[in-house]
Amino acid sequence: MMTNPTTPWPRPGIRRSRYPLHVLAVVFIAGRIAAGSQAAENWMLSTPEPIPSPINLPNTFSGAPCLSADGRTLYFTSDRPGGYGRWDLWAAERSAPDGDWGEPVNLGPEVNTAAAEVMPTISADGLTLLFGDGNPFKWGARNGTANNYQVWMTTRATLQSPWTLPVELGSPVGSAYIDDYPHLTTDSLSLYFTSARPESFGLNVARRTSPSGPWLTISNLGSAINLPGTWNAFPWLSADGLRLIYQSDRPGGRGGFDLWMSTRPAVSAGWPAPVNLGGQVNGGFYEVSPCVSADFPALGSTLFFSRNDINGWNMRFKIYRAVVIPNVALLRSTSLDGPWNSVNASFVPMSDNTILAEGIFFAGLPQSFYRVKREGGTGSIQLLSAEKSGTKFRVRFQWAP
Repeated sequence: MMTNPTTPWPRPGIRRSRYPLHVLAVVFIAGRIAAGSQAAENWMLSTPEPIPSPINLPNTFSGAPCLSADGRTLYFTSDRPGGYGRWDLWAAERSAPDGDWGEPVNLGPEVNTAAAEVMPTISADGLTLLFGDGNPFKWGARNGTANNYQVWMTTRATLQSPWTLPVELGSPVGSAYIDDYPHLTTDSLSLYFTSARPESFGLNVARRTSPSGPWLTISNLGSAINLPGTWNAFPWLSADGLRLIYQSDRPGGRGGFDLWMSTRPAVSAGWPAPVNLGGQVNGGFYEVSPCVSADFPALGSTLFFSRNDINGWNMRFKIYRAVVIPNVALLRSTSLDGPWNSVNASFVPMSDNTILAEGIFFAGLPQSFYRVKREGGTGSIQLLSAEKSGTKFRVRFQWAP
């Protein structure tokens, strides 16, 4: 089916470029695709964009984001002015889950020290905060040791109360080795973290029977997640417990550390091998420290993560944001009869709830037709406009439930 009666155009709309023999047209088709890593999920992630000031500031480090359950508070690590040490924990608030972030506030001298406080994870009620003190620069740990980085916990009585002095979690989460990168699940009954202990190297989970109870024995997530010879860290579990997103340098990535996702059919099932989140998210540098909103992966939900500008560790990490959008792809052909080839395009959600797809326009082609193709599922896609601007083409469309 080459056109859709729900689109504004009864037949393919044609926009002529400044080259008289070049034609840009867009048609709509439905069908199944294999775009990115989420082809079986009916969704994909938009092209990530850095969060603007006041979260990311010039010439500062901002990373390890953690979004509260209500989506209104963002905890993160930064070396911005006004801190107490190398890296401090900060929190920024907004009035609504889709609002602008206010000025970040330092969590104060009870939490932050001259060492590095990083990797925050907050309980669903906002009263318990866990964090790590690890770093790639071999800065001293909070407990005064050279690099025995551990997980720390602080609590508060109410959302308006000050944080208490943090304490190490201790055994079985803590050990004589590095134990770091904590993530507390929504029910506060499971704690995912990374350990360097030889008998359980990689991502582990500790469990308990009540939100205030002691942590019991830990278990390793297995070789499908912890591929031998790789470093796996910053685990984040979706609120439904079915998706585990984490950073890894396992083979098959796009350079440095990539973000990967493992999906299981039920919370009682084990974790299968992960899939790479794909080129929309991962590039040739370091993509690390993922965090998702509580409604992930519903359309419009959010992935936050950190990214730098080299294939290595530096002090230029910034926090990025990507949005779950319908699983679509742009295809190009010089004829309506095909063949159709995939177009390397960015997909950016706009403030008016439309999605802007943008790619390079090839002026050497006599004419160009573009198809918007999506994975199956409910709803429809309405094409709104297509235009050529300089060396790029832009297609704006909207998903309708």
